[in-house]
Amino acid sequence: MEKTERTVGVYLWQKMTMLDVLGPHQFLAYVPGLKVVTFAKTKDPVVTDTGVRLIPDHDFSTCPPLDILLVGGGVNPLPEMQDDNVLSFLRQAGDGGRAHRRQAPGNPPPLATGSAGTPGRERPAVRLGGSISRPWRR
Repeated sequence: MEKTERTVGVYLWQKMTMLDVLGPHQFLAYVPGLKVVTFAKTKDPVVTDTGVRLIPDHDFSTCPPLDILLVGGGVNPLPEMQDDNVLSFLRQAGDGGRAHRRQAPGNPPPLATGSAGTPGRERPAVRLGGSISRPWRR
């Protein structure tokens, strides 16, 4: 029997743009059948680009298996994209997922979810109940 609850993992990283993940987190938290968790390299507070402190639910060692992986962007994702531990974990988490968010340039790390989008051509795809919803297109 297939599990009915899907787990959405939101990756938090230092100096990220919080709006990239907190907006989707707010929406997804109300979708029946979805459980949203946050995770980071450690459980220490993550300080966003505007100075807001976020406390992750999990670190890499306690993060549950993810069905959906959400990685937000920021001004300088290079440190995350150069961290082998981050890339390895996100690749592994992304490979187990059922839906992938297309990455725009500048979002860390484009290889982690196996897709790199082109700005303006694709918007995030959310798979709910077996269908793909693309809420908006240009």
